[in-house]
Amino acid sequence: MLFFRSVLFLIFFMVLTLLTQVGGIIWLAGYWIFRIDFFKRSFNRSQRILFQTGWYLFISLLIIPFLATLFGRVPMPFGFNGPLKPRTLLTVLCNRHYVRPQLRTIVSEQVQRLADTHDGLHINYLDANFPFSLALPFGYFRKGFPLLPHLSHNDGRKLDIAFVYRDAATGKLSNGTPSAIGYGISEEPLPGEYDRPKACRGSASYSFIHDHWPQGAKADHRFDPVITRQMINGFARDERISKVLLEPHLTQRLKLVSPKIKPVQCGSVRHDDHVHIQL
Repeated sequence: MLFFRSVLFLIFFMVLTLLTQVGGIIWLAGYWIFRIDFFKRSFNRSQRILFQTGWYLFISLLIIPFLATLFGRVPMPFGFNGPLKPRTLLTVLCNRHYVRPQLRTIVSEQVQRLADTHDGLHINYLDANFPFSLALPFGYFRKGFPLLPHLSHNDGRKLDIAFVYRDAATGKLSNGTPSAIGYGISEEPLPGEYDRPKACRGSASYSFIHDHWPQGAKADHRFDPVITRQMINGFARDERISKVLLEPHLTQRLKLVSPKIKPVQCGSVRHDDHVHIQL
């Protein structure tokens, strides 16, 4: 029984660490607090769970942002007072919304310009990076702590941003995306466009999210090519941005010509449900 509990303990710690980077350490610290006799006697199981939750939120939302700045990373805006926001609160709760200060400035400036000319516009960002680099001497960790399942979001220089959509019924700008997490519901190639999803059909990772994510909500959203094109062009024209990743059929459809806009390899994941930018 002790061995089984130890294995579960280790698995939970590892999963929490891989998903949030620091969540395993925060949880472990709270766990050891309740190993102290006073706390062990004073709180029942439900109160301990409540404490652990509050402890995690306190450290993640108030302490980690301050510590991250000491290592050159800052959190993306929460969207309370502006047009830039996370697609899901889980991005923030899992500490996956950290970038270099310069990247936050670039994105905030570009989004504000769009919002000034399009009333009611909100841009949703998706995965960014973890708060700390934490490079380790093995595997993907050599270049920094990887933001799984991404292979490159490990240096604070990358950010995924959702496309702009309209409500299919009203035609008004939507605050959300077809997918609840921003990934998985793609803008498929049209007849006459290069069909990279077909060319990458043998890849295990390329269409994995798309193939396993429910597609029912797609009918409620309509891709806005005009504002999306303006947004991507704005990033591509910024001299501080080095690369923009987008599927070729959307580059063709939106008539984007910047040399910074590049396709991904089949070993990556589809980029026709979001755009990836990096310093």
